[in-house]
Amino acid sequence: MKLTLLSLTLLLSLVGLSYGQDGVPRKFTSKSEGFSVVVPCNFSVRREADPTNNTSSVEHSCLADESLYLVRKDIGLPILNTKESFDAFTRGVVEGMEGTLLRQSEITLGKIVGRELLVETEINGDKIVFKMRILTTENGVLTYGGGRRKANEDLSPIDKFLDSFSIE
Repeated sequence: MKLTLLSLTLLLSLVGLSYGQDGVPRKFTSKSEGFSVVVPCNFSVRREADPTNNTSSVEHSCLADESLYLVRKDIGLPILNTKESFDAFTRGVVEGMEGTLLRQSEITLGKIVGRELLVETEINGDKIVFKMRILTTENGVLTYGGGRRKANEDLSPIDKFLDSFSIE
């Protein structure tokens, strides 16, 4: 998975945007993508389909409290059920961000096994840290997380977002 143009635009905006969202956490549920999460902003949604590869994606993203929040579901990708497939997907994510993988660990959400990544990238001279989780489900791959300037070492808003995520 590579970050889409919308995601990179939002990530770039971390460098100098004034944030107009209220920052008040609220529960968001997507019945069609099968998840819920507590997020401090209103998601904008972008859908893409690639009929040649029989894949599609839905991306929810927003900005608040100097943070980017993102949930993406890719449908039609191979299931990440081996270490090699997770490694390849992780490499694709990091390369798509033109970043450096700082840390990764295995995680579980209920019975679903996944990975948590901490990736650093540089945009316009600012270092950005992005913390995300990758889960594979029977009908797609879920990637969710958030990014902040590295100068702001406090990732607690991102951690709250990650910890509130659930599969519906």
